[in-house]
Amino acid sequence: MLRRNEDKPRFRSIVHAVQAGIFVERMYRRTSNIVGLSYPQDVITVLKHVDMWSFDVFALNDASGDHALKFVFYELFTRYDLINRFKVPVCVLISFVDSLEVGYSKHKNPYHNLTHAADVTQTIHYLLLKTGMVVRSGLGKSTMQYAFQKCLQTSSVDLTGHSSQLSYLKIQSGRDE
Repeated sequence: MLRRNEDKPRFRSIVHAVQAGIFVERMYRRTSNIVGLSYPQDVITVLKHVDMWSFDVFALNDASGDHALKFVFYELFTRYDLINRFKVPVCVLISFVDSLEVGYSKHKNPYHNLTHAADVTQTIHYLLLKTGMVVRSGLGKSTMQYAFQKCLQTSSVDLTGHSSQLSYLKIQSGRDE
């Protein structure tokens, strides 16, 4: 059976259908990422100062119920659009940071803990921001985004699971922890 010209889909209508599909996918991706982590009001108040040298990581840790690392990490990944840029599912990112927090809590170290990791992560952010390597509105080049992502990840996992004992002390004590 032959189709009449009116029955055939036109190229323009196919293009519009594809564009609509892309639009819906982008909107879904944005809303699925927004749903990830809810910020308590006290956390929002403290995070307003994340771009400052005087940022109080202890206040954030208190406001977040001992989850300073999670909120700093998520805030910076969201701010610089690294979640969308690298297509990181929010649940995977949160699971990753939860694992970091467990690792930092493993030895109950008073210094190398998740608050220290949040402080190092925020300090790296501050230094990159003040040296002009990143700007508040986001990152321009994908290479820079990748480098920034790696800086944040590296600073946040700095000493996870570290018992804080120096190798020399371990050798002298005869313990192999």
